[in-house]
Amino acid sequence: MIESINSRSVSYRTVDKRLMIFISVAVLLSLLVGITCAADITFTAVVDRTALDVTDTFTLTLQVEGSVSRVSDPKLPELSDFRIISGPNESSTFQIINTNYSLIKSWSYVLKPKRTGTLTIESVRLTHKGKIYSTEPIFLQVGSRTVTTTPGSAKRTTPLPQTTDKESSELFVRVTADKNRIFQNEQVILTYIIYTRVSVNAYEISHLPATPGFWTEEFDSSKQPAVQDEVIGGRHYKKAVIRRVALFSTHPGEMIIDPLEVTCQVQVQRQSRRRQDPFDMMFDSPFSRYRTEERFIQTDPLKLTVLPLPDEGKPRNFSGAVGNFSMEVKIDRDEVSTNEAITMSVRFNGTGNIKLLPQPDFSVPPDFEAYEPKESIKINKSGAKIFGSKTFEYVLIPRIPGKSAIPSINFAYFNPSSGTYQTIKERGFEISVTRSGDGDYGSPSGISREEVKLLAKDVRYLKTPGRLYAVGSAQNLPFAYWVGVALPPLIIVILWWAARLLGAPTLQVRRQQHRIYHKSKDKLKSLVKRTSDTNASATYGAIHNTLLNFLSTKLAIPASGLMEDDVLKELKKRDVPEDIMTTLNDIFNECNAARFAMEVTDQDVLRRLLKRVDIVLDRIEKTWGNKL
Repeated sequence: MIESINSRSVSYRTVDKRLMIFISVAVLLSLLVGITCAADITFTAVVDRTALDVTDTFTLTLQVEGSVSRVSDPKLPELSDFRIISGPNESSTFQIINTNYSLIKSWSYVLKPKRTGTLTIESVRLTHKGKIYSTEPIFLQVGSRTVTTTPGSAKRTTPLPQTTDKESSELFVRVTADKNRIFQNEQVILTYIIYTRVSVNAYEISHLPATPGFWTEEFDSSKQPAVQDEVIGGRHYKKAVIRRVALFSTHPGEMIIDPLEVTCQVQVQRQSRRRQDPFDMMFDSPFSRYRTEERFIQTDPLKLTVLPLPDEGKPRNFSGAVGNFSMEVKIDRDEVSTNEAITMSVRFNGTGNIKLLPQPDFSVPPDFEAYEPKESIKINKSGAKIFGSKTFEYVLIPRIPGKSAIPSINFAYFNPSSGTYQTIKERGFEISVTRSGDGDYGSPSGISREEVKLLAKDVRYLKTPGRLYAVGSAQNLPFAYWVGVALPPLIIVILWWAARLLGAPTLQVRRQQHRIYHKSKDKLKSLVKRTSDTNASATYGAIHNTLLNFLSTKLAIPASGLMEDDVLKELKKRDVPEDIMTTLNDIFNECNAARFAMEVTDQDVLRRLLKRVDIVLDRIEKTWGNKL
């Protein structure tokens, strides 16, 4: 009897102990999920600088901090004096200290002022649980640069800088002109080039400069722009042409080309704060050591001097054409009957603003009826300059039989190379007109040319009905429910990994060298699945970084600031065969060229490159292993 009572007592104590553990875990989860009601939040707005130039950009950061699980997005005030370059870029940080839960969430915007003076960013508002939070207004002093401008262009108040410190930067963009002094309506070529010493995964021209006072023609961009090496100030850079444009000025004066802005996705190395922490050792893989950072670069303003065309030697029939041209005049036949059409074509060829060439000065004979000429233009934008042809096609109908003369055609233009006016003259034609069979040669015929346009039919998109979910279904469950479900197993997994790691040997370098081969192979397998993505530039960047991370880990060289040339030199010191060195160099060059491409790369080419990288990794691992 006593033994039975004792066994029951032990059983009750066991049940009570389990029940207390269950209650403790439930209370802990309730604290973690329901802590959102425990405290208030703080909401602030800051900028990285308050004094800047009108061509500069700055970062506006909005931050919320408090014991909450989530907050709504803030509402920006009207930013009429600013242009949003990018944003919002969101980031969140969660902290759990004992039973205290804290969230820090920020939204960052890159802005650019539209004018000079004292500009104000009004209060930003955020609503949380029915309460409105507001930031303090922010005041910025925006200056500008001084140049002598033509009427209608903006005035600037500080001198243009003659030198820059861009050569000391790791990433910058530069614009050059083939000439800085030009005549009115003369062609000038602007070339925009990116220079980089860092790994650029992708880039985008985020803002094209306005060009008031110029007629512009964009050059055709290459699918695979050449990536070249250049040494600037003793430092090696990779460079690529990202834009070429031809400008034709419409009036003389001192002209300023505003900056072009580029957004780049740059791979940078993470800074580890706790190198001895076992969790850092667990997650510190070669791929987690890097993060993608968005950077904004822009060119300096470019000054061009536009000279007026000289009055000396200007022909009376000069109509404003500037360049270097030739002229060709043809007729389809010189013997016709009355009321039959003759086609005369006048074709201009050369370099210059082909599109704006006017009709030739042509006098129609009185015994001919003429129609408005049909114009056709062919422009070639793939060479060093814009060139092409413009053709005027006239339909002439003789009404009276006999001998008729089409007079010669003169064309005057200004040649900027010689600085003189030149005139081209083409001979006239004599037409023999015979009487038509109907004898009615004095009445005009109904001959005309009409262009028929086919209009596409509009097809309206039919909006499909939305999906409906039953009340109480999984789609309607609250966020706190999913946190409560996912948190316990997540804590168990983290504790299991921590216990396993703390009991393992800490040979971190050798372990990374042993694992980097398999991780690189897995990365390549994932990239093979992405060959159909439209963002081929990012895929090439990932291939480049995977190969560079593999080699840096095998060589035990810090990857921060590591260039391809450094890796190849180190491999050469360790007697790696020349054919592998050549293959690695070819792969690096192909990746660098493709990362600056503006269009989608052929998927077959990308798959072949991935296969080559896979073979190189296999050969290096099987031949040397950890001997490098």
